Amino acid sequence: MPSRFSILTKATLLMSASFFLASCMVDNNDSTFTCGDKISDRDGYTYNTVRIGDYCILASNLNTVTFPNGSIIPQVSDAAAWIASDTPSWSYQLNSPNYSTDFGKLYNWSAVGASQNLCPENWKVPSQQDWFSILDVMGGLEVAGGPLKSPGTALWQSPNTGATNISGFTGNPGGRRTGLSGEFQDVYKAGFWWSTTEDERVNGAVGIVLKNDHHSAEIWLTEKQTGMSVRCIYDNR
Repeated sequence: MPSRFSILTKATLLMSASFFLASCMVDNNDSTFTCGDKISDRDGYTYNTVRIGDYCILASNLNTVTFPNGSIIPQVSDAAAWIASDTPSWSYQLNSPNYSTDFGKLYNWSAVGASQNLCPENWKVPSQQDWFSILDVMGGLEVAGGPLKSPGTALWQSPNTGATNISGFTGNPGGRRTGLSGEFQDVYKAGFWWSTTEDERVNGAVGIVLKNDHHSAEIWLTEKQTGMSVRCIYDNR
């Protein structure tokens, strides 16, 4: 089944004035955490956090390799093993740890959809609806890419259209690993992020993509074996 994507239409909303607050308290039971604080995952990686509308979200891509129960998510380097895997797996972009600082790790959807939470404690992977809400705060799918992308061409291939990072999301072009061949694609050209939402019509799952030559954001439907980046949002339950 070839990879495919669809741009799902939603009404554009005005940017929330509350977005401009640099830091605000999250409404949850943890009174010690303020959005804007740094957090750490189970492996000791640290992340900045940023407020976008009603969401507190990591400002860099996930790097963890450990589930809450202590089980290790295996690294899969071989292409054939990657496309055959239906269990949680991760890889570096181009199988090189040199990419992890800027881009984090690439995870298949089995890692995202596992019963064990991939994210740090009290955090979760966004659903498709969560991503829609975040994109709406940034003006909607048609223009949200610019405010979410890191600016300039140090990481992004030119022209990096519309990139301002006014959101603080700092979306970098970590590319993806295809679920059909296990090849690495689009590094420096596009960033891909998973949601928890499945699409059983094609035995796939949904994410978002930001591209170097567009100021828009797109909803991406792909195979569950695809390797993509992960961001986590604070779980307000």
